[in-house]
Amino acid sequence: MEIKRDLKYKAQTWTLDSWAEGETTIGKIEFAFFNYSNRIVIFLTQFDKIATLVSAKSEASVEQEEEFANLYEVTTIFGEREHPLYEVIARGIVGLLNNEREVRDTLEKTGLPFSPTFLNPFKGKEIQFGFALHRYTSDSINRIVHKRILDSFRAELCRFCLLYTSDAADDLLCVDLGGRRIIKKK
Repeated sequence: MEIKRDLKYKAQTWTLDSWAEGETTIGKIEFAFFNYSNRIVIFLTQFDKIATLVSAKSEASVEQEEEFANLYEVTTIFGEREHPLYEVIARGIVGLLNNEREVRDTLEKTGLPFSPTFLNPFKGKEIQFGFALHRYTSDSINRIVHKRILDSFRAELCRFCLLYTSDAADDLLCVDLGGRRIIKKK
């Protein structure tokens, strides 16, 4: 049995500072985003460690209609299976990274040259999550934490896209924003 190893990756880290929601203080959340060629690994922690591993991927193939684009398979691989936020956050992030229009709009805002044949660099990749977040008893607090986390990912989306394309651009040949190399015929 051959094990395919993919050690080539780009990484991005950031922190969502703590904030107050009514009488509840939400502690800071630290993020790490690793973009491998065949998968994405994302860590979200409030405890400086990871306790639960979750895998998420789109159930729609690239050829399927847009109406199936929001179907995601989310599986807890290890750890706490009943945390109210983990599956919801995983589905939200997978939805964001698979959203062709949102990724394209974000890249257009960078002002970099843009290929009309752009393909979303994240679409169809398996995404693995590592979670260690507080368990909040209030549904309204859980919804607010979920929204803030997705807003934080949306704000960092441009950096993820640039991480994806920067490896291909290191070659300094002609590269489009889909990360594909363009070979010019002589």
